[in-house]
Amino acid sequence: MSASLINFESAREKEQKRQWEREARQNILEKAQQEFETRQQKEEAARQRGEHTWMLPSVEARLSQDHNSAKKKKKKDKKKKKKKEKKAKKSKRKDSSSSVSEAVLW
Repeated sequence: MSASLINFESAREKEQKRQWEREARQNILEKAQQEFETRQQKEEAARQRGEHTWMLPSVEARLSQDHNSAKKKKKKDKKKKKKKEKKAKKSKRKDSSSSVSEAVLW
């Protein structure tokens, strides 16, 4: 009776199962690596053909040109604003001093 309760596995059988599992895992990893490499190669080939952009080259060139000119305009606007602010500050000082002198006169 005690012999039927014990589930005996030999060391060879256990090692065989472990080796089979290692090989199965290795095959899965190799397959995934191959799929990754083929996908990367396809993406690289598409990028070299110019398929990575979704816009027409003429549209992309026009947008980049508009973007560059917009940056230049922003810089000019900032310079103008700074100049205007400085002029406004000077005029306020003159106005405030003249209003004080007027208040003293009245």
